[in-house]
Amino acid sequence: MPATKYDLKDTRRIEQGASYWWDLLWKDDAEDEHGKDLAAWSARMQIREKKDSPTALLSLTSEVDGAITLGDGQGDANISIYLTPELTDQLTVMSAVYDLELVDTNDDVFRLLEGSIAISLNVTRE
Repeated sequence: MPATKYDLKDTRRIEQGASYWWDLLWKDDAEDEHGKDLAAWSARMQIREKKDSPTALLSLTSEVDGAITLGDGQGDANISIYLTPELTDQLTVMSAVYDLELVDTNDDVFRLLEGSIAISLNVTRE
């Protein structure tokens, strides 16, 4: 299944130096009321200035940094992404690209989402 293109702009843009929350529900189709059971899955997401940039601006996972949370182990298909102000402060460009991948128990990778990100740069600093 190809990744869904979803741009994080306008009301979904990321504000540098501010907390950022994004909650989604992965469903196979419109009739799938509860979504996929993600209890044994992992997730990873990278943000880069451009697709071919050698270095990621941010690398997030569900296993290491806890920025991505997958469900509650009860058959929940919710995906929650939380970026702390310290993480968003690392975004020093006005636009970037991202993708979000899910990895199942067989190590099969599903690129769920991809797109561009608008970043509102911080004016107030400590």
